[in-house]
Amino acid sequence: MPSLDRSFRIPSFSLSSSSELEIKIHEPTWDGDNLGLKTWGAAYALGKRIGRDEVMRKGIRIALSRSELVSYPDLEGSEPGDGGGSSTSKEGDKRVLELGAGTGLAGLALAGTVNSILDRMNDSTDNIHVHLTDLPEIAPNLQRNVELNNTSIPSSITVTTGVLDWRLQTSANTEREGEESRYPLIIAADPLYSPEHPTLLSTVVEGWLERSNTARFIVELPLRKLFGGEVSDFRNLMAEKGFSVLEEGEENARDDWGESGESMTCWWAIYGWIDG
Repeated sequence: MPSLDRSFRIPSFSLSSSSELEIKIHEPTWDGDNLGLKTWGAAYALGKRIGRDEVMRKGIRIALSRSELVSYPDLEGSEPGDGGGSSTSKEGDKRVLELGAGTGLAGLALAGTVNSILDRMNDSTDNIHVHLTDLPEIAPNLQRNVELNNTSIPSSITVTTGVLDWRLQTSANTEREGEESRYPLIIAADPLYSPEHPTLLSTVVEGWLERSNTARFIVELPLRKLFGGEVSDFRNLMAEKGFSVLEEGEENARDDWGESGESMTCWWAIYGWIDG
């Protein structure tokens, strides 16, 4: 498929107003490999739900409610502004990690609407750091999409990109960085497309999510027949690792590129630790 430049509209509500956020996404030429170079329907569905759904927004508010001194983990290729190195700690920062970010739509939607979710002014001095991660072959386009949306993201929101290989970086480096290297909020959209992914994803969430009763993992998964077993395996593994589904639901979504434009049902969930 040839390269595409697309725009997605995300609702954004606050206590005093409502609006729409436009997210610009570049999708490189695609030959069927590297699924993360395409924007899948679950990512758009999750982005819209983050912007409009009060249950989802409440989960985000709970996860980001605490201000603390943090240090960012040294993920390969991660640095504010240009996608490389590690950042310095900053008092009051609130941190979000996206796993398997693909083209970045869900994470950018969160970055663009989080001030309204927290009912903050866009010029707030309390920084929020949203870190979008994927495999090495996906990360360059992910960084490109962050740069495409620089003017849409408030100055109080720092969006970075980096490589996080679930096979190699299964947990935060707590020995070096301390327990603060974990994230209070992790999100993922449509990250299961092979039999090994349920184990990999559940292990990474276990290793990177902050151990607290307010930490949240938000996920949206298409209920495709082809990967139905993977979704079931993932849910079982999350329960075995000590997670509980706090909120969940289903919604319709659509992979609206390509010849099929397949409609599908997606399952979304907000997870927390059973014993935080």
